[in-house]
Amino acid sequence: MDQNATSLSLALEKHELSCVPSAHYCQRNGLSPSSSPSCRADATSESSPPGNWQASRRSSNFSFTSDRDVFDEDSPQDLTYDAAQRLFEQLSSKDESIRQIGLRNLTRSIFVWVKTDFPHEGTEQSPRQRIGSTNERRTDIKTPISRQASSESAPAIVSPVSPKDDAPARIVQQALASLLRLSIRCPFHDVRVQSEEILKELKDGNVDMPTPIRVDVSRFIPTDQIHPVDTDDEQAHSLYSESFVQNCRLEHMVMVMGLHPQYLQQFLETNDHLLRSSGALPYEYRSYIAIMAAARHQCTYLVHLMEVQFLLQGGDREWLRGLDHVPAKLRALSELNKLLAHRPWLVTAQHFKNLTEGEPSTRWQHSHLVQVVVLLCHFHSIAIFCHGAGVNLELDHPRAHAFHTTTSTSPRSNTSSGAATPKVDAKSGRKSPASPIAEIGDVEVLMERMRKLQEEEEDVTTEERSRRFEIEKEEASHGLLPGVSGPVGGAAYFARYVQEPDFSYQDFAKRDAHAEIPTYRAQDYSWDHAFTVMSSYYNGVAELLDEKYQTAYNLTYKTLATRDNVDTTSLRRAIWMYVHCMYGIMYDDYNYSEVNQLLERPLKLYIKTVSCFPEQTTRAVYDGFWKQFRHSEKVHVNIMLLEARMQVGLLYGLRALTQCVRES
Repeated sequence: MDQNATSLSLALEKHELSCVPSAHYCQRNGLSPSSSPSCRADATSESSPPGNWQASRRSSNFSFTSDRDVFDEDSPQDLTYDAAQRLFEQLSSKDESIRQIGLRNLTRSIFVWVKTDFPHEGTEQSPRQRIGSTNERRTDIKTPISRQASSESAPAIVSPVSPKDDAPARIVQQALASLLRLSIRCPFHDVRVQSEEILKELKDGNVDMPTPIRVDVSRFIPTDQIHPVDTDDEQAHSLYSESFVQNCRLEHMVMVMGLHPQYLQQFLETNDHLLRSSGALPYEYRSYIAIMAAARHQCTYLVHLMEVQFLLQGGDREWLRGLDHVPAKLRALSELNKLLAHRPWLVTAQHFKNLTEGEPSTRWQHSHLVQVVVLLCHFHSIAIFCHGAGVNLELDHPRAHAFHTTTSTSPRSNTSSGAATPKVDAKSGRKSPASPIAEIGDVEVLMERMRKLQEEEEDVTTEERSRRFEIEKEEASHGLLPGVSGPVGGAAYFARYVQEPDFSYQDFAKRDAHAEIPTYRAQDYSWDHAFTVMSSYYNGVAELLDEKYQTAYNLTYKTLATRDNVDTTSLRRAIWMYVHCMYGIMYDDYNYSEVNQLLERPLKLYIKTVSCFPEQTTRAVYDGFWKQFRHSEKVHVNIMLLEARMQVGLLYGLRALTQCVRES
């Protein structure tokens, strides 16, 4: 054993430990103990002042300058969630030298934490018996997560950020799960490789290790259709890296959006601005509002991400117990959250008056409420996207991995949808089917209809446009219902973050009190009006949202299935208008007959399910439309649904807020 490894072994023996990194691992990774450990596991380093360590995370620019331990030999048991999280933050730096410091700190700490918390073989409980043991051990680990298993709609059995989960055993479990995620989903090669080596060393030391239940990014999209973490596509890899630096992880939803890099770039910039830029709302408030929004659509994936983000922003873990444990000011947003998520046409000026009046401790300012409306609508729409694209849980979510005591079968991977192996389109770089299209007639019919609409512009009166809108609105409320109508599993978990969890979408055509809630005419309060309000109260966000909308609406590769040089403007417009129509928004200058001409019934079913009942989106609904099209084209549809649905919420919400301001 070389000198460095010997020194490390002696240091660890002070804690009566026997599981240490091997000599090979130490030599390869330059691992050596600090000469004078000076920081406790729950202490704050010099680069992260007490009470403000999360500031370094928000800046995405770390300033670690020394190679030191984060524990001290007198108190290795002082393991906290925050201490573990700080270690992983160092790995999300763009600077490789800082990442190497982080990896060395993480390696030393992981080996100490594992053996400090878990006794040796032959004692009362072994590492294999302790990690993932007792009531926390899963009994269904052999069954891969599927839609039927509620991978998206069911909660974590033991949430990694639950307030009750601060026992050292659970924190170490979560740290190991985070290493598993990094070994598979990190865009930085050094972090990915060394995370895998740490896991291997621990496994060789007889520690029970997590294994992924399913490694797919999406339940709907084959793995080989999505850019891998080590993709050769420079633009995609650059965006992956940027996302990792921002969020300490490469999120599955980002990898799906990566099929359209131009849009992903706009999304990342906007999302980062909403969560981390200067603004009226405290950072932990923003993340908690995001949790509330995601919970309304029962999106386990997004709730988990935002719970983690909430803690990264220094949030009080007690708040994660539910609305009963948060400030009354936040709890008061529940009604607005409920209506914007499901029936935004019910939002009135009175709802905002209720929020701006009352006790000073619970009173909201108008500028703050603009930010609240934007955040709620933003995360409602992201939840819609995650459901619509079948985004799988992150690998460190408790339902996405299992601690096995015996050798198990390989995790499931959806590498094929039953078709021939795909190949990359040389022109666009996107994947396309290897075999000829079986239903080529459908593509030809759609192209012919789009051509006629472009060449033969119909002269339609305003009255006729209004009549066609009513026909389309009525048609959307009949016969287009998701295949699942019952409650979604795991609703009890989400109930902690919402009020009236059973409240859901109601067809606008069947709404109560027709006379009091007329059709929303876009010219009366347009996107330009909403843009002006946001510009006045929420600096910078209006431009970002407008650019993101424009990117999604105008995004085109001039292709349709296997056809090139196709103008898809009318098709994209029909999808956008159909979403707005289902929520009662009418445009006087649009001919709604285009919707029926261009959107086939399975596509309408998908649009309505994702836009109105997102938690009920199934693989059958996704596979049912555009069977002859690329998955990237279906993701493009999903992006348009995200943006169109977000605009619906903003129009209704900001219109009511504007009226409230005028009346105050």
